[in-house]
Amino acid sequence: MVPAAETSEAGVGVEKKPIQIRAFSRPLEGDGGDLVWTHYETGTRVWWLIADAMGHDERAARAAERLRDLVAENVGGSPKSVIETVNAKFIQAYQGAVGMFVTGILCLTDLDLHEIRVCTFGHQGFLTTNNGSMKLKGGMPVGILLDAGPWPEDVLDTSTIGERGMVFTDGLIEQFNSQGEMYSIERLLEAFLNTMDVSLPESLKRIFQSVDEFRNGAAVKDDQTLLGFEFLD
Repeated sequence: MVPAAETSEAGVGVEKKPIQIRAFSRPLEGDGGDLVWTHYETGTRVWWLIADAMGHDERAARAAERLRDLVAENVGGSPKSVIETVNAKFIQAYQGAVGMFVTGILCLTDLDLHEIRVCTFGHQGFLTTNNGSMKLKGGMPVGILLDAGPWPEDVLDTSTIGERGMVFTDGLIEQFNSQGEMYSIERLLEAFLNTMDVSLPESLKRIFQSVDEFRNGAAVKDDQTLLGFEFLD
């Protein structure tokens, strides 16, 4: 899990590869229920996961970690086939545990095939340089129904994405300020596009700063996580 307290780099980036990935997270308490995971099969083919378990406590953290471990153990094929397998094993692991589920996005980026395969399970939110805010096909969260699949999968052409993309957990865009206004995906997209002139890690830091400036002292009530990816020359 990502360290608590200050916004901290998740340490998932790999330098000197055509695909750079960075993530920052701010847990509400302890480790929180958000999680980021990456797996490079090659320098041009990488899996990444952003997950958000129900709740913010140790139980939520363990559920997110369990989902990550199941994904890592079953990675292969397509993201939707992985999630279908993981859902069954997650439900088996949590049999009798009422109400535990995890939302998220599992992605396979393959530059050799010029494609990004994206499977969303109860989670929305995908920003890209060229497309802005993209609406993806949504599937059921992991852990709710044994026969919730098949999950939909979007296949995106990397040439249409642009230089960068970002995904996030809802605690970021659902942050309220002292006037009761929500930060929103529109403000997040604006902050994303306004930081294209800086490095990816610096962009993520500045986006978190924009959230804090917006909330203007209002309480943070959910874990907040942001993952960015960048195609390097």
